[in-house]
Amino acid sequence: MARKIDELLMCKSEEFEIKQSRNFEVVKANALIQKTRYDLTLQEQKLILFVIQKIKPGDQEFKQYTFSIQDYCKICEIDYDNGKNYQNIKKALLKLRNKGFWMKMDNGSEVTMSWLSKVRIWQRKGTIDVQLDNDLKPYLLDLKEFFTKYKYLYVMSMRSSYSIRLYEYLKSVENQHGIILTVDEIREILGIGEKKLTKWYDIRRKVIDQAQKEINDLTDIMFKYQTLKQGRSVHEVAFHVFTKDDKTKTIAQKRVEKRLKRVKDEYPF
Repeated sequence: MARKIDELLMCKSEEFEIKQSRNFEVVKANALIQKTRYDLTLQEQKLILFVIQKIKPGDQEFKQYTFSIQDYCKICEIDYDNGKNYQNIKKALLKLRNKGFWMKMDNGSEVTMSWLSKVRIWQRKGTIDVQLDNDLKPYLLDLKEFFTKYKYLYVMSMRSSYSIRLYEYLKSVENQHGIILTVDEIREILGIGEKKLTKWYDIRRKVIDQAQKEINDLTDIMFKYQTLKQGRSVHEVAFHVFTKDDKTKTIAQKRVEKRLKRVKDEYPF
């Protein structure tokens, strides 16, 4: 009997820790969201955001962020026992280490940036040590103004990398209640390649509408949009952003928890 009680308490403790980790906040300078152009896969985005949410408020320096592969899988509801996650996570981290991106500066120049400076995997222990690149310090550490924060929970169950990118961007202009972007700006912000989705109809159907459903159902904001034409062609899109009340946010969080159970089965890492 005592053993069963101990096992139950341990299970409850683990559930609490998982829920707590999902509610940690991702905090980024608006410039890192609005003035960068990068192309990350869905899992690469979720991995780098998982690392960023480990930064503690008030940190003055980056630390070595360590996590176990098993814990990451539990938090994200990834099937830890499918035999491929070690290699998949290793591959995603290597790509993050090697993928640079451009950031537009206020003086008109563009600067190359990197996400990670070092990754070490301990296969026997099943743990990973990650070091964020020092160039990111001004955009992730001890931010006092012009920043965006949101719960990691809101992006965990998203099935499109475009949804995460658009959510971050719209969240960064939440206080302005929206923004007008040209179609070319949307392509840049979301990292849509020149040869991908060349027609607005395809961008709308495969990117914006899917992102709208995920963002409106699963996060703390909602958005509507309307197209603005120049002649016969859509030239700009007006995004209107709304903040959800506490009750609607709670409903969204419950949807996320429910969806994560399905993601584990339908969308392995």
